[in-house]
Amino acid sequence: MKKYKKLMGDTEYLKNNREKLVVDSLNISRAFANISSCFLNLNKLDSALLYSNLALNLVNRISRKDPIELAFTLNCLSKVYFKLGESERALLSYKKSIEQSLASNNKRLRTGNLSMSYLGIAKIFTKFKQLDSANYYAEKALLCCQQIKNANNLIEIQSLLAKNYTGIDDSKAVYYYQQSSILRDSLYNKEKIEQLQNITFNEQERQKELEEQRKIQEENRNRRIEYSLIALGILSIIFIFLFLSNSIVTSDKINRFFAALALLMVFEFFNLIAGLFIGNITANIPTFSFLAAVCLALSLSPLHGKLDKFLTKKMVEKRKRIKAKL
Repeated sequence: MKKYKKLMGDTEYLKNNREKLVVDSLNISRAFANISSCFLNLNKLDSALLYSNLALNLVNRISRKDPIELAFTLNCLSKVYFKLGESERALLSYKKSIEQSLASNNKRLRTGNLSMSYLGIAKIFTKFKQLDSANYYAEKALLCCQQIKNANNLIEIQSLLAKNYTGIDDSKAVYYYQQSSILRDSLYNKEKIEQLQNITFNEQERQKELEEQRKIQEENRNRRIEYSLIALGILSIIFIFLFLSNSIVTSDKINRFFAALALLMVFEFFNLIAGLFIGNITANIPTFSFLAAVCLALSLSPLHGKLDKFLTKKMVEKRKRIKAKL
């Protein structure tokens, strides 16, 4: 509605989008009518009346429209009047809705709206104990409703007819009662089947999610095992390096080799761990991941060289001291 009001104040938009404006206005009008129905179901009658009138005022300003648009809005307003106890205004509004429905070329919407209007009038006459008129309009509503096969409305109409014919024509009362019961049972069974299907579908989806979680957990566990083995390998290399650096059996070249290998493995392991965080941060976008990996390598490379020289120097000095003692 805020967007619609903004467009209504835009003269350039109004000038160039006349056709779209009609569609937008009708959509807003329907939205108001539906909001009115929601408030009616919540028994908030003041709000229901407010939105019904907003819908009616808006649709009345639209010159080029299907009459069913006005009929639908009048129908919503009639229901509110009836709930408020203003039966005469409700009856008048229902009759106007019927006139507009009959003028529409949209057969399905026309039939559906006529069914609701006839049923509304039948309820008004039932309220005032004018059962002949009530049954007349209820049967017209039933005929329209059967054409569009609206099960919920059919049950309501048949129940009303069964109640009104009780004591007047018991055979008709029994007939309509049976028809409503059959339809209600059929609808109930259909709902039960749909509920069962929904439960089955939800359980299948839940099992899929559990299976996906199990796979993810298994992958994470395997990854942790791999990292543990890598870390163990690095520690083994470092241990061998420390052991050899104190030995007089091996040459300096071998010790330098193991020192370089230990450092390389430590830094590569760090790079592997950091890569996981880089993937999460960059959403695994190749360009960003590549740039992040390059930055990480540039930052680690100087440190790698310095540590390599430092350890090699210390190892050589220690080897010299060991030889001197021997």
